Amino acid sequence: MALTFFITGWLGGILLLGLIARVLAALFSKRSQQYVTKHPMWHLIWLLIVISFIGFEIEFPKIEHRKWIKSQLVKIRQNMQTSVSQAGGWNVLRSETKVTWQF
Repeated sequence: MALTFFITGWLGGILLLGLIARVLAALFSKRSQQYVTKHPMWHLIWLLIVISFIGFEIEFPKIEHRKWIKSQLVKIRQNMQTSVSQAGGWNVLRSETKVTWQF
């Protein structure tokens, strides 16, 4: 998974640099400007691919982090349930931990 994320990051970066180079070349080169005006749909698709790669790079870690947190919470709950059951259950725990508040 990390390798896929690494490869898509590099590929998205290369595509972005290529698109920037194409646009800058179109500003100064007549041949490149003709190519951009002749094939605007390909350049639009290129831009959409770059945006999707950037979106993937931004959103995917958040999704994976949420999944990791959920799995960690499940493990913590399981550990807590086993600890409580070894201690005698919730009722025993409640009776042993009555707190009197003093201010």
